[in-house]
Amino acid sequence: APAAEDDPFKAASNELPMRLWTDDTGKYQITGRLTEIQEGGKVRLFKDNGKYTTVPMNRLSKADQEYVGQLAATFGQGVVGQLAGR
Repeated sequence: APAAEDDPFKAASNELPMRLWTDDTGKYQITGRLTEIQEGGKVRLFKDNGKYTTVPMNRLSKADQEYVGQLAATFGQGVVGQLAGR
């Protein structure tokens, strides 16, 4: 059997990668994965400690806001990184 990296169907993860998120002051950082772009300008992150947190977009650093903006253009609002045929 091919390794997971060699199998195009298994390699296509339905989750976004973990990344370092920074707040708008630059003082606070968490590692997490974007799981949802919510109405009202909030994002839901799955943190590396296994817990979820919801953060207002305007509390994110400019770079993080741009990252979310690019994903919103791809996925729209709602749950992101999930394959359509669950």
